[in-house]
Amino acid sequence: EYRLIFKKNHIYNDRLNFNIGELPIDYYGKLKELHDEIFPNVYISGADIIENIGKKHFVYSIIENKTLIAYSVLRLNGNMSGTAEIIAVREEFRGRGYGKAIISYLIDKAVNLFKVSNVDLMVDGDNEKAIKLYLDLGFVIEHENRCYIA
Repeated sequence: EYRLIFKKNHIYNDRLNFNIGELPIDYYGKLKELHDEIFPNVYISGADIIENIGKKHFVYSIIENKTLIAYSVLRLNGNMSGTAEIIAVREEFRGRGYGKAIISYLIDKAVNLFKVSNVDLMVDGDNEKAIKLYLDLGFVIEHENRCYIA
């Protein structure tokens, strides 16, 4: 597992002409379903995210033809930093630039709207596509957690 960090002076902004914005209220149920499908049994559920929207979580989405395609969750940490807590793209839409667009939008909002100085995220070490994406966007590896099972 890697902890990556994006520093404010590395701003990358590429939304690839997708319609991205805050998650509309009428899509909260769809977010819960998609989140729990993509991330079953993770530390934060779709219901937890929805409960904290506007408090500590800000959710950005790409919706096309009434389908929630991708979303990202920004958590503000209160110390001029934020965490890209969740980045998700519906499986059948992966590899088309949606992930790049949604994380770029999250970074833009974190830096320009919330005035954070850095954004961090955690990614599994075996998620090579995601790691490459984050490095291409300007994130750098800050820490690597290693776990050995005997």
